[in-house]
Amino acid sequence: MKKIKLLAAFLALIMLYGGLLTAQQTKKDKEIYEKAKQSIYQKDWDAAIKGFEAIVEEFKNSSYQDDSLYWLGYSLDKVSRSLDELEHQLELKEKALDHLNTLIEGYSLSAWADDARVLRVKIAEELVNKGISKYRAYINGSLLESLEGLKELEGVKGLEGLAALYEKESHLEALKELEVNLDLKVDILLKNEIDPEMELKLIALDALLGMDEEKAFPLLSKIAKEGESAELREKALFVLSQSENPKVIPLLIELATKDSSEKVREQALFWLGQRRDEESIKALIRIYDKEKDIKFKEKLIFSLSQHRSKKALDKLIDIVKNEQDKKARDQAVFFLGQRGEKEILNTLIDLYKKTDDIKFKNKLIHSISQNKSDETVSLLIDLARKEKNPELKKQLIFWLGQSKSEKALKYLKEIIEK
Repeated sequence: MKKIKLLAAFLALIMLYGGLLTAQQTKKDKEIYEKAKQSIYQKDWDAAIKGFEAIVEEFKNSSYQDDSLYWLGYSLDKVSRSLDELEHQLELKEKALDHLNTLIEGYSLSAWADDARVLRVKIAEELVNKGISKYRAYINGSLLESLEGLKELEGVKGLEGLAALYEKESHLEALKELEVNLDLKVDILLKNEIDPEMELKLIALDALLGMDEEKAFPLLSKIAKEGESAELREKALFVLSQSENPKVIPLLIELATKDSSEKVREQALFWLGQRRDEESIKALIRIYDKEKDIKFKEKLIFSLSQHRSKKALDKLIDIVKNEQDKKARDQAVFFLGQRGEKEILNTLIDLYKKTDDIKFKNKLIHSISQNKSDETVSLLIDLARKEKNPELKKQLIFWLGQSKSEKALKYLKEIIEK
């Protein structure tokens, strides 16, 4: 009996140890995932790729596997767009497709699988346009599945021969027929909830958008504005947001200000922040100035922070100086800290000297410390020398210690030797 009890205790100890290891692993992969996702928001694609690759390769049983596969493909595609060397561009796009395929084939029930199909079609279109014809199969496959799915929708007729037509590679004729039938039956499609057939239809429209934008844009626009399901509108919005067509901007503005779904409005704001044109930033500023809801203002501040223009920077500075809501002001301070312009550093230092709000000063210290300017360390040392509040002085010294600067080291030694 004693041996049995010892054995039971030993097994319990092993199970406890295993549980602790699993918990530690779960905590670790979550930390890596969240850090990588933050890198996405900051457009630090290299850091994002490194993080998501760690999840995919080192945490095979992680619950973040499917999410990481999608964002890894997304980040690789983004990096490829910034490269001048064509061969390297294509290499990264093909690598992105490999990860998207792993997601689609290995995690077919994942919430990210349909987004991966849309992104896969878009990347495939770009590769085909660069002369790599083998990737046309992804476009053909998505359209073929969509045509099959559309045949099942009530009221859609004349599609019986389309699948066979497409298999014979009569692409233009099939697309023309697809466009006509979608145009005639779009009201039926608007009333359908998101399901596999609807997802495939949107993928087909995304492919059509790349091939014949003038025909596809009005259909997607109508779905984005009038679809009964918020999820359907959001999916159509995602497809449209990838287009460079200037007509997308008024649509994003309309959805950001008028859609009944908070999530759709937030997504429209996000994609406005990803664009680089003058009209988008002006729209974000107009919306912010009229907005009363603080949560929505926070989303607007994030979108403003993603826009690297002078107007966006000026607006963030204005929010920091004049916004009455402290939470919104503090968020603007945080995002200012992610940018490196000297103008920002001077603004933050000036605000620090003028305010008596200790909590606000702490936020300012953090943002100042994140600035990569050569002057940052010297300015922090100057603040630390003059600061009378012991808690603030500790914060300044802490961030100086993180800087790994010779100037900071010299100042810290000076404090120790006093």
